[in-house]
Amino acid sequence: MPIENNPYQAPDANLDAPQYSYQGISRAFFFFASFFGFVLLNMFFRWLTIVFMYFVTSPPNNAETGELVEFVFMFFYITPIVGLFVTLAIYRYKNMGYNPWWGLLILIPLFNGLVYIQCLIYPTNYSDSNKIDLTGKIIAIAFVIFFALLMMMLSTIL
Repeated sequence: MPIENNPYQAPDANLDAPQYSYQGISRAFFFFASFFGFVLLNMFFRWLTIVFMYFVTSPPNNAETGELVEFVFMFFYITPIVGLFVTLAIYRYKNMGYNPWWGLLILIPLFNGLVYIQCLIYPTNYSDSNKIDLTGKIIAIAFVIFFALLMMMLSTIL
């Protein structure tokens, strides 16, 4: 005879339900991955360029060889960084509930700043609620203050 009010009875388990759900990447991961990925790739390719330029360019005054090596390494230096930003933007737009193809706007000058700010400010599933949470508002205010200070500093220089 089963006991109805057993305090030690295990709860009913639904074994068919998924144990986790993929939410995509959060805005914190977007920021840290893009920043530290950029810094690490930057350091690695600059080090690689210096080592290659030192050991490979035989006469140090050969400008054509140096320019070619510099072009090749700048291509291999910029391509992974651009790929990192595009990939993160695509996954972040997917996380916000938008079409991931909007993440390719990061390749267009002037739009890339807008995409980056959207990826940092908008919360997960923003397309459903269209409301920015407190963290997003704080980040937006910090960007406005930073941009205003930057414009003031540039106006004194020019």
